[in-house]
Amino acid sequence: MRTAIVTLGGVQYTLNELPSRRAAEWRKMVQEKLGDVSQLIESAPGTDISSGAALASLVRSVGSTLIGSTDTIVELLFGYAAVLAADRERIEAECYDSELLNAFIEVVKLAYPFGQLASLVARFGSGEATR
Repeated sequence: MRTAIVTLGGVQYTLNELPSRRAAEWRKMVQEKLGDVSQLIESAPGTDISSGAALASLVRSVGSTLIGSTDTIVELLFGYAAVLAADRERIEAECYDSELLNAFIEVVKLAYPFGQLASLVARFGSGEATR
């Protein structure tokens, strides 16, 4: 299980990767609420979203959808991470939208692990994985 650490309002949280079925349900919810974003992410398995720069580029390419969907993104964030949902009142009272968006990006990296897949494919292509 992979994890991500995010800081919201000065408090650090460890987010855990969801089991496959729950992750699929969450991705379906993303598709329903943010269809354009979800389709772009799902169609970009060659994009190394574990790289901050590559993920930032991906987010910029759907910026208008994200900017108009801040409340939806926050809902999706709490829907993915129970540890955040448990502290929702404090988080919403003390955090900035930029912090919440950064946490959402970390959740996306957990829910769409294409970066790891791209890395593995590159290793097999170079013969490194068979050594």
